[in-house]
Amino acid sequence: DPIAAILVALFVLRIGYLLSYKAANELLDISPPKEILNEITKIALSVKGIEHITDVKARKTGPYLIVDLKVEIYSQMTVVDSHHAVGLVKREIMRQMPDVTDVMTHVNPHIEHD
Repeated sequence: DPIAAILVALFVLRIGYLLSYKAANELLDISPPKEILNEITKIALSVKGIEHITDVKARKTGPYLIVDLKVEIYSQMTVVDSHHAVGLVKREIMRQMPDVTDVMTHVNPHIEHD
């Protein structure tokens, strides 16, 4: 009986640890896997006018993701056109990745460096 009690106790402790670890990750805004961030970058770069992605971050909100994206656009693009481009980025990311509920973008001009 003591051996069975120890085994049950270890099982309960293991389950408690796994549940606590998952809950802590949700509460602490742990970033999703690198593959997801790479997919977001790939989608954003597929939009015409987006020259470079300088930063991409995502955080979980329940079962969903909120994305923060810093993009560089063609430097001669008008404000209206750049607004349109980042709107397309947001729509494409949310269309291709249904677990993304919002994409917040910051736009900078793309300047070629020698």
